[in-house]
Amino acid sequence: MTLVATYLSRFQAGSDTLRTMRGALESIARALGSPNAEAHPWSAIRHGEAGAVAAKLLESGLSVATVNKCLVALRGILDVAWREGMIPDDEYRKIRVRNVRGSALPAGLALSHDDVADLTTALEKVSPRDGALVAVLYACGLR
Repeated sequence: MTLVATYLSRFQAGSDTLRTMRGALESIARALGSPNAEAHPWSAIRHGEAGAVAAKLLESGLSVATVNKCLVALRGILDVAWREGMIPDDEYRKIRVRNVRGSALPAGLALSHDDVADLTTALEKVSPRDGALVAVLYACGLR
């Protein structure tokens, strides 16, 4: 059984988590120059390369949340490699894979004063009930 298969065997067959972790390993492998997760030499990763994974994933355009999900998969597969005796104890203790910090902007768009004026003008042409509904949604900041 390959290292990837051993790691993924801890997840229930057909589950979303299995699919997610497989995708995370594929993303990491591609970021590190391998064609796929199965072909990547996971047990050869050392502390310097492990620390650079997050930066490479961020450079590839992934969100902070997605990068952190990938780092969970990386920690997991490195743990399996260590437990299988593929990574020496002293090397494994040096590896630190820390989550990245950051925030994402909430989905949506803040309306400008001109947008609000245009909306108000447009609401004059609809029923008072519909206009009141849109006004409440806007005033409460709902999307």
